[in-house]
Amino acid sequence: MIPEITLLKKSNRSVVLAQKGAARKLPREPRVTNNALSQTDRFPAPHFTETLKSDYSLSMRTLFVIPLVLMSLVSLPSWGLTMDDLVMRAGLYYKKFTAVPFSGEVEGQFNGSFNDGKKEGAWEAYWENGQLYYKGSFKNGKEEGSWVIHHSNGLLREKGVYENGKKEGFWEWFLNDGSVWKNETGTFKKGLKVSD
Repeated sequence: MIPEITLLKKSNRSVVLAQKGAARKLPREPRVTNNALSQTDRFPAPHFTETLKSDYSLSMRTLFVIPLVLMSLVSLPSWGLTMDDLVMRAGLYYKKFTAVPFSGEVEGQFNGSFNDGKKEGAWEAYWENGQLYYKGSFKNGKEEGSWVIHHSNGLLREKGVYENGKKEGFWEWFLNDGSVWKNETGTFKKGLKVSD
């Protein structure tokens, strides 16, 4: 039976071999041509494992860099601000750890815009189960225009019009089973119910 020999290291002057866990060094005779070392002994070609290692690391770097570049080009909604990133002080919204009222957009459970710390324009909000909570508009931080508000089961809860943050005109309310809530349904003037 022939013993197993494994090449551990190869250099210009010697070859290191391992046989059953014991390493030993064998001298290497240089090839001599015309009393001088040949071109291959002065500048030996890289060992096959060295070229494979460099090719392998190059391909691994490429496989690592390409997805990073692609991910940086794709905009993900989770990278935007949410209402959790804001705090309210004296009726205005601020980005956490800042002293300037927030202007910009938020995404997630609440979607809309702020201008100088006040809600502005179209807004939508969702219950934690994903059902629409409300859809309406704000002007200078106050509800304005047509609004619809839903129960967490998705059924309509109320609908009507806001003017300057107060209910105005006919508002219709519904219970969470879809039936009309007669006690709340009626005509409103400056936020107060004036008739059924």
